[in-house]
Amino acid sequence: MSALAIASLVLQELPAMIAAGRDILALVTQTNAVLTAAQAEGRDPTAAEWDALNAIIKGDVAIIDAA
Repeated sequence: MSALAIASLVLQELPAMIAAGRDILALVTQTNAVLTAAQAEGRDPTAAEWDALNAIIKGDVAIIDAA
């Protein structure tokens, strides 16, 4: 998965998370760390990095859906 795809996915989810009162700092911090590391190493984010970000998003979405 490319860095652009990850950034796009995270940016898509932010408005709903903010509107639902979720603290998005962890998601933004983790996304920034992944993208910075990938850029510094001249690579796309790994599947494990992608999975970790997806887990944060899925967790927040589940909390929003349950509310």
